[in-house]
Amino acid sequence: MISLSHWPKKLFNFKFPSDRAFLTLISLPNCFQNFYLNFKFLPSFQIEIKAKKAGCKRCAQMVQRHFREKRQAAAREEREREQARRRAAAFAAREVRTFWSNIEKLFEYRLKTQVKNIK
Repeated sequence: MISLSHWPKKLFNFKFPSDRAFLTLISLPNCFQNFYLNFKFLPSFQIEIKAKKAGCKRCAQMVQRHFREKRQAAAREEREREQARRRAAAFAAREVRTFWSNIEKLFEYRLKTQVKNIK
């Protein structure tokens, strides 16, 4: 950090709107900060700032997409598990229905044979 002790006190306008003091620079001597403030508003620097912001935005979107896809994959997995359970239950129900229809046919056949034997 740059020491401000060698600067004249009249360069600063002190305001105390709250607990902290805010400094407002009235003028700057020629120094790196002055160069940076002038350089910051050059078109090439603005282009670089826009490129970096765009890169950060793309990175943030990629992170958001990653977590969104992760949530969607978990939901899709849950749906697939539910569908597999339903298919298994449907298969079991079909087998039970077939079994009881065969038992009914067997019962009818035995009944017919008993009736024939009685006659």
